[in-house]
Amino acid sequence: MCCRFENAVTAAEKASQIDPRNVEVAVLLKNVRMVARARLRGNDLFKSERFTEACSAYGEGLRLDPSNSVLYCNRAACWFKLGQWERSIEDCNQALRIQPNYTKAILRRAASNSKLERWEEAVKDYELLRRELPDDNDVAENLFHAQVALKKSRGEEVRNLKFGGEVEDISGLEQFRAAISLPGVSVDIQASPAVASAENVRVVPTFKIYKNGSRVKEIICPSHDMLEHSIRPYSL
Repeated sequence: MCCRFENAVTAAEKASQIDPRNVEVAVLLKNVRMVARARLRGNDLFKSERFTEACSAYGEGLRLDPSNSVLYCNRAACWFKLGQWERSIEDCNQALRIQPNYTKAILRRAASNSKLERWEEAVKDYELLRRELPDDNDVAENLFHAQVALKKSRGEEVRNLKFGGEVEDISGLEQFRAAISLPGVSVDIQASPAVASAENVRVVPTFKIYKNGSRVKEIICPSHDMLEHSIRPYSL
């Protein structure tokens, strides 16, 4: 994103060189430079943990360039640090109106919704991020915790839920019911949505351990070692 600011300044400078007497170009160049300086000042203040001052610096840039999604997203990070999660969400929403699918803004909005315990909204954003960033373990873990909190808020069973590496699936409902006594089955939840719904599987891969037909443990996103450790007591 820093390249965007540098490119804007470079483009304005080139336009000024081509037509140095053009008043509009001169004003544009001045504004672009001021916006870039406001961003840099805000970044420096943020790094120094002077978050209130950083908010003001980004705000100065936004007064000059009210359609700048980066400045909105940066200010959202300041509001988050200050515990102003509603304001952080507002700035993230504004950034996303300007630049849909802006990953940083979605991530910050999800974090703020989590702080406000708006678990359904947080889960939606983390699920979107999970699709965009399938290898990001932090996103996977945050999604897991948000899903567990959402289940708990709805009064659903949350015992024996553990995070580890990723999440897996299941198939036809009758087939699943017949198979839970077998040593191991794998289910594609997209091919078998009835099973996913019956088992309340929202993320893949999810591993569910059954003993004598009863579920004893559910593991979301386990590492290989965690999965092996969880299965071992039931495989003896």
